[in-house]
Amino acid sequence: MPPDGHCALADELAAERARLEDIAADLPGLERELDELRQRVAAIEGSPWWQVTAPLRFARRIFHGRRALAVRLGRAVRNRLLQP
Repeated sequence: MPPDGHCALADELAAERARLEDIAADLPGLERELDELRQRVAAIEGSPWWQVTAPLRFARRIFHGRRALAVRLGRAVRNRLLQP
């Protein structure tokens, strides 16, 4: 391999190493942020309001699921009717 090719590969490797070191340096801060967000979610999900509204969220999930199914079925029927 010509010396220029070797230098280019070495430069590319050094750049990749620097990029990975930057990512590794950010990792502890990101892990702390993730822990804080998990604590916030746990606090929300443990709140009385979250527990009181659970049946409403459940009903909404069922309604949206059935609505999406009805829309898909309606489109399928329409497409069948419109076929030549």
